[in-house]
Amino acid sequence: MEAGLRRSRRALVALAVLAILSGAVFALQGLRFLPSRVMYGEPLWVVVGSAMVVCGAIALWAVRR
Repeated sequence: MEAGLRRSRRALVALAVLAILSGAVFALQGLRFLPSRVMYGEPLWVVVGSAMVVCGAIALWAVRR
């Protein structure tokens, strides 16, 4: 039981970090800091990326406590 719980926590931490990193990339592309064909300069991606960073941070905090 303990090993399964540890594995689940690792998976959730990995998903939270992935959400934070990809959200940051989306937001930076929307803010025109990183080049992109689709997301460059689009305010929608700033909002989506920021929301992903916040959700990932909350998930990471919840798993780590």
